[in-house]
Amino acid sequence: MYSKIDVGWKIEGNKINIRVEIPHNTSSVIIFPDVKDVEKLKENIIKAYNEKELQINISSDRPLETYTDTDFKFNLLDDDSLSFEVGSGIFTFVYDYKK
Repeated sequence: MYSKIDVGWKIEGNKINIRVEIPHNTSSVIIFPDVKDVEKLKENIIKAYNEKELQINISSDRPLETYTDTDFKFNLLDDDSLSFEVGSGIFTFVYDYKK
């Protein structure tokens, strides 16, 4: 059985929008570059997962749509970037970045 892996991103003002599609029975490491507030981003990702919400805000004015079948595993990188391992699902993240 084959499924597609898809990723897209765009910058709008001081926000980065990242969309990732990860096939069933796989996992991936997603890297958020130049995160303005790493702790806020982590907290909002965990909140969305724990509450199983389909619409939440990572930044104050944009929604996150997500569904998943596994937990997040965060790793703080040296340059204010955040990575995490996540299982299959479709994820759209919008967050504030450092210019």
